[in-house]
Amino acid sequence: MKTSIWNILSLLLILGIVIIAGITFMLLADPASPLNPYPLPTMPPSIFIPSATETPLRLPPTWTPTGGVPQVGAEPTRRPTSTIIPTNTLFVLPSFTPLPRIPTNTRIPLGGQCKLVTQSPIDGTIYQPGTAFTARWTVQNSGDGNWSVENTDIRFLAGDPMHTGKNAVDLSAMVPLDATLEVVVEMVAPDAPGYHITYWSVQEGGNTLCSFYVEILVKK
Repeated sequence: MKTSIWNILSLLLILGIVIIAGITFMLLADPASPLNPYPLPTMPPSIFIPSATETPLRLPPTWTPTGGVPQVGAEPTRRPTSTIIPTNTLFVLPSFTPLPRIPTNTRIPLGGQCKLVTQSPIDGTIYQPGTAFTARWTVQNSGDGNWSVENTDIRFLAGDPMHTGKNAVDLSAMVPLDATLEVVVEMVAPDAPGYHITYWSVQEGGNTLCSFYVEILVKK
């Protein structure tokens, strides 16, 4: 009886060893088996990194001439032309255009045996029609002798007769050589607008020694 129990125990022990060895072998062969009391942890999905592939460099295709005959519909594209920036335009003010002068009387050439020193009013002085004014000339005897009282006169010579007195005035005193004489004549501006000129002279006998004038502008 005693011997039989030990035999049974021995058999059970051997059987247990065989079972444990089989389970161990299965776990070693497949660790993810449900019999494994310590299952393996779930691993995250792996990421696949592609390896770099070298791309060979290629030269652009060369142009192949077509025999000089252009292809229909293959019109070349022109580059846009640049727009020229306009330059600054210099602004020039118009030049002053003087007003045309009203034609005056033909001037008598001055000179002779006297020299004009001063004159009043100056040529081109503006007067209204009918305005009275005084004309004054200072002349110098530049001839070859004295101007005597008996034979020398101051006379209206030509142009517009604007004087209010006589056409001739006698000298009040002799005028020696290189001396000066002041001629004073009262005048009135004409009614007609425009330029008016009057000539006066120093006359000895019937000869004109010299002449002088004044020109005014009449405006309404």
